[in-house]
Amino acid sequence: MAKISQKSLVAIVRQRAKVAAAQSKLDELEKDLKAQLESAVPVAPGLFRAELKKWDRRSPAWREVVEREIDKIRGAGEGFKFAERVLAGTTPTPCEKLIVEPIA
Repeated sequence: MAKISQKSLVAIVRQRAKVAAAQSKLDELEKDLKAQLESAVPVAPGLFRAELKKWDRRSPAWREVVEREIDKIRGAGEGFKFAERVLAGTTPTPCEKLIVEPIA
């Protein structure tokens, strides 16, 4: 019966450590870049662009289903009214994404 070698397991543990170290370094670089972009530091001209995209998200994926189902129960247009009331009482979640990409 074949056995998994300790050498293979050591290789996996070492690679995981390298990935963790690289992720930590990437997180640090992104944090610094994000702080600079928020401070309106301009990006030097070159091959890449950097941008901090911000938006508010209300998670409306449920809306279409709710409108349809409530319209079935309460009548046409009632689902829309219900969804509007729910959205009006919902606080949007602020989202942001750091974009670093080559200039096309």
